[in-house]
Amino acid sequence: MIGILARTRTNAVALAVLAALVGALFVSLGPASAAALGPCAANPDITLGFGDTCTIKVTDLDKMANAASIDNPTADDAEVLVVANAVVAEGELTITAGEATGTATVTITKPDADTTDGETNVDGTARDESSTDDVATYTVNVAAFAITKVAVEGDEDNVVPAGPVITVTATVRSAESGNQVMLTVPTTGLSIQGSGTAPGAGTTQSQTPPTGTPSTGTVTYEFMVNTAGAPVGPYTLTFTADRDGFASTGDNDPGGIADGERVTKELEITVGDPGTGLSSATLSLGNKVNDLPYTDKDETVPESGTATASDGMINLVIQAFDSNGGKSNPSAINQIIVIAPGGDITSNHNTGAGTAEAPAKAGGSSSATLNEQDASDTEAAVVGDVGQRTGITVSKTGGKPGSVTVYAIVSGPGGAARTEEVTLTFSGPATSLMVADANEALRSVNELGDNPETDAVEDDHVIQDMVKLLVTAEDAGGNSATPPTGASVVITDPDGKRLGDERIADAWPTGPAADGKRYLVLTGKGSSSAALKAGEYTVKVTSGKLEATAMFSVAGAAGNVALMVDNDAPSGDDEFVTATATVTDATGNHVADGTSVTFTASGNSQILFNTDSDGMTTTKNGVAKATFVVVGPGRAVVSAIAGSGRDAEAVVSTVGAVEPEAMPEEEASVSCLSNLNAFSTWTCGVDSSASEVFAMLEGRGVTA
Repeated sequence: MIGILARTRTNAVALAVLAALVGALFVSLGPASAAALGPCAANPDITLGFGDTCTIKVTDLDKMANAASIDNPTADDAEVLVVANAVVAEGELTITAGEATGTATVTITKPDADTTDGETNVDGTARDESSTDDVATYTVNVAAFAITKVAVEGDEDNVVPAGPVITVTATVRSAESGNQVMLTVPTTGLSIQGSGTAPGAGTTQSQTPPTGTPSTGTVTYEFMVNTAGAPVGPYTLTFTADRDGFASTGDNDPGGIADGERVTKELEITVGDPGTGLSSATLSLGNKVNDLPYTDKDETVPESGTATASDGMINLVIQAFDSNGGKSNPSAINQIIVIAPGGDITSNHNTGAGTAEAPAKAGGSSSATLNEQDASDTEAAVVGDVGQRTGITVSKTGGKPGSVTVYAIVSGPGGAARTEEVTLTFSGPATSLMVADANEALRSVNELGDNPETDAVEDDHVIQDMVKLLVTAEDAGGNSATPPTGASVVITDPDGKRLGDERIADAWPTGPAADGKRYLVLTGKGSSSAALKAGEYTVKVTSGKLEATAMFSVAGAAGNVALMVDNDAPSGDDEFVTATATVTDATGNHVADGTSVTFTASGNSQILFNTDSDGMTTTKNGVAKATFVVVGPGRAVVSAIAGSGRDAEAVVSTVGAVEPEAMPEEEASVSCLSNLNAFSTWTCGVDSSASEVFAMLEGRGVTA
């Protein structure tokens, strides 16, 4: 159709475009945006086109789920499925289709040893570490024919003013000469501008690619949308691509393409104030990656702002924003100057020098200038242009320990903006070593069984059978340093007896955990026939001249329970009574997390109802809680039992009780006398004086 342009790319260029699209996609993904992504449709079978992203709401499946494993086969040397965050974030797992086509499997599981937070679920409740069953398995099909990207050309936040004609694009993968792409805009406010032999405007237009388009090609379609007179507000533009054309009939065309292979992708735009092009800029820590922008599913650990001076590098991100706080458009930015005295700056941004195979990178010592590329220079290696979000890397000049303060100045046709300063620390060799006391207690008996050496290999993730001690180090200047990769670990029990690996195994960190920190992990191997002694243990760590000492405790079986209730005299309808049990072993130490506590209430069905139907819960930091609903009047005894310990509290409920009628108030009268003719006694409870009694009897002939 005249008035709509189609740009066909060669396979080589298409691959570069696909790589750029993946990079752009993951630059935009982050914890704050995950909840805004669309849900995964047709569970448990999900079909995605390249670049499509969706979320699985894990909390709808099982509140215990907190991790995901991926069976991710490859095709054409490209991953079928890219997972933006393999750890469930805020109860959701985000998945994104990669370049290749095929099938991948995502399995959402319950907690394991690789989980950053091994203590609570994503909703804050205690985990049942004894269960390792899978929660759900999803089959993800990555379609070959797909709309890979829709966008407003030259616009980052999709906010456009009313009046100008904007260009919107749809990029289709596996485009063929028989394809057809249609754009539909709302009938109120917007229209698609025609040209040439089709000068009229409408709300729907379609196009087929040029003849000879290869089946593996990528085609970008351009539509000119008129916003003149459009009321301020959001608009949804719908792109639909049909592999064999909208007018085709029958189950299959002669070419063997299934009829109705059709995909749709929406683009949300807002007509309103787009803001001034460049108003502010920020500089922040990026992710620990070797290639910017962020394209690898394993590159989700944020930078800490510290690195080793000898060979460490820290990634930073520069972003530009308009006067409304939205993302600046690329046209508003043409230069970024980075200042980092004492640091060496590198970037994925190309200077235009060199060749396409070996382009020269922008950088420098103490300062660097990143310029807008000249896209008209066909000889230049144009790959990394400055834009709304630009990545840089800073290392320490000469490998000498110290700090580097970095800031950037972003400029464009409309002005300039300076970022805040970020101070980076580059440490020397460790001169001191610290090991923190454990926050958790180790079980005296390993719950994995009497043969933990075998069972632990298969299932070593039960957190109560392991404790983690944070390991840190500092250099001579007091800067955070990398701890040594090897150390001698000696453990002594409460009696000062040294223990071997057959009693408590230790694992010294050789690298950071998923949260970027390093932990000494201790695994208890106590069995039912040879339990570990309950009490305080000492860990002594030695590495060369470095030495550190820390403590952890081993909790024995539950021996004591102290119970409290927060409401022992409920009087209102549907009130709650929370019972809190503190559980300790025979030595007074808190029992290990996950120790079972049973709560009961006498007269349960008449007075108190336990909201946990089985009456059982588990401890966290030595404490377990149960909630009872008050359902009637009376007396009940709430009890908690754990191991050989038990305690109880009384609850008296007046909910729904009927108040007894008040007795009529007594009055003094002659009826209060037992006899009116002889010796008499006063029978009423109300008091009376002799003069009052004489007055009542005077009319009966009584004389004083």
